[in-house]
Amino acid sequence: MPAKVIAQDNQHEESLDKILRGHQNDGDRKVNSETDITIAIAEHLLGKLSPGKSYIIDSRVERKEKCSCGFSHCKSDPAFGSTGIGHEDTWHGFIEVLFPSQSGIPETAATFVECNQSPATLTCPLDESEEDFSGRKLMRAENQALAQTIVFSFIQRKRHPDFSNFLIPNILISPHDFRIIMYDSVNDILICSVPVPLFHPYPSSSLQIASIIILWMVLHYRMFCVGIDTSLIIETIDEMKKIQSNFKDRAKEKLDLYVHASKFCVQDFPIVQRPALPSHDLLGFGIHLIPQK
Repeated sequence: MPAKVIAQDNQHEESLDKILRGHQNDGDRKVNSETDITIAIAEHLLGKLSPGKSYIIDSRVERKEKCSCGFSHCKSDPAFGSTGIGHEDTWHGFIEVLFPSQSGIPETAATFVECNQSPATLTCPLDESEEDFSGRKLMRAENQALAQTIVFSFIQRKRHPDFSNFLIPNILISPHDFRIIMYDSVNDILICSVPVPLFHPYPSSSLQIASIIILWMVLHYRMFCVGIDTSLIIETIDEMKKIQSNFKDRAKEKLDLYVHASKFCVQDFPIVQRPALPSHDLLGFGIHLIPQK
C-alpha cells in the first residue's frame, strides 16, 4: 500500500513538515528556498511514491545538494539531470522534476509553485482576473504548468505510440496542496482537478493519507488511467468541441512541430529573441516562458 511508504515511517513526514511548513512552527525560521522545497518534495514524497522510487530534478537548480532537512535519516543523494522539453520554434522549457517508469524512461512530470504561493487558484480555462503582481506571478506559473502538460502529452505520444491513451498527467504542487492537470493530445482535452491538501490542518504534521494515494495513482497512471472514451460521452461533433481546449486550432501551422519535433530531456535550448512577455492568448505557442540560466 503506497501510504505505508510514508505514513508508517514518520521520518519522511518530519522532513517534509520542517521544509514545507517549518516557518509555521517557529516564527523566526527563514522560509526555505525553491531548491530546498523541490528537493524535499522529490526526495521525501513524490520520489518515494514513483515507479522504482526514482526521480530527476532539473540540473539548473541553484544548488545541487542534499535535502536541507538536516535529519540523520536523510542520507540519499538527489538525482539531477536534463529535463528540457519542447522545440525552440514552439513552446519549450524545463520541468522541475521528472519521474521515470519501471523501465527508467521518464513518463510523469511535476511542476512546483513558489513557496509563498498555492496552486489552489488554478482555473480551466484560464482567466485574467488577478491584477496584482503576486497574482500575475502565480498565473504565470499556472500557465507554465498548462503548457508543460500539453507538450509532455505530445512527447509521450511520439515516444510511446503503443500507449492505450495519451491522457498524460502533470502534478502542479506547492508546500500546501496540489492539483493534477491532464491533457489528451489525441482528443485535445485538457482537465484539472480541484485542490488537494498535502497535510492535515496545523498544528498536525501528518500528511493526508488520501493525498498520498492520489499522488501514487498519478505517478503510476499507466496502471489506472484508461483515458477518455469519447464515444461514450460525445454524440455530436459540436458536443466534442465544447470540451476541447482548442489547442490544435490555436497552434495552427506549428502543430506539426508539437506532434513530430518536440524534444525530450534537453540540456539547453537556443535563445529565442522575443520583444516582450507573452500575453495569455499566446500561452505556449512559440514562446520560451522560462529564462535561460
